[in-house]
Amino acid sequence: MQPTDPQEIRAVALEKAGEVMIAARIRKCGSLLPPGRRIACKSRYCPCCASRERERLARRTAAKIRAMRDPLLVQFSVKSRGFKDLGAALDPLRAGISRARRTWAFKTVRAGAGAIEFKLLQNRFWDAHAHLVVDVDDDDLDMWEHEVQKAFTKATDGRGRFSIHWQAPDIAPGHTMRIARYMHKGATEDAPWSGSPAALAVVVQSLHGRRLPVAWG
Repeated sequence: MQPTDPQEIRAVALEKAGEVMIAARIRKCGSLLPPGRRIACKSRYCPCCASRERERLARRTAAKIRAMRDPLLVQFSVKSRGFKDLGAALDPLRAGISRARRTWAFKTVRAGAGAIEFKLLQNRFWDAHAHLVVDVDDDDLDMWEHEVQKAFTKATDGRGRFSIHWQAPDIAPGHTMRIARYMHKGATEDAPWSGSPAALAVVVQSLHGRRLPVAWG
């Protein structure tokens, strides 16, 4: 009989990926224990804890966005060269963002907040990307986008792409929490690849010691 509880489904996938200790930790958390005995395992691979962490980060990010004068949604991305090198895409992504922040184009950016996430493409490559809201003067966004793209591409040896988000570039005052949840929707909460033991093994190895939230200012 196939399990129906999200945490048990994740635990089974983790066991198949060889992550027995993480699976055991998740089984001690949340809905798998009677009320009164529930504990938070705080694993980023636990659906219950990932959901709570998403809300915590979203509230913090939404508050930061509301304090911005000219919020703008942007995206940085780096694709992996293969199935097993997710970490080799995450590192240049974060390094590229740091490098772009040191350019003259970012002198007009007062603050930023968001998160890094990733998705599996064709079961062969990873698209590591960061959705960020930046507080930037919008006198000439075309020139600003061009300069940031140039710096990010150089910092990532031609692998990186930067763009103002096509779907919702401007952040309306009443939509800050929706945008914050979108950015923190979680690489490990309900990702399509999370039921694949092979993909899950790559993710666990790649995320070890790496942070996903991004914020400054």
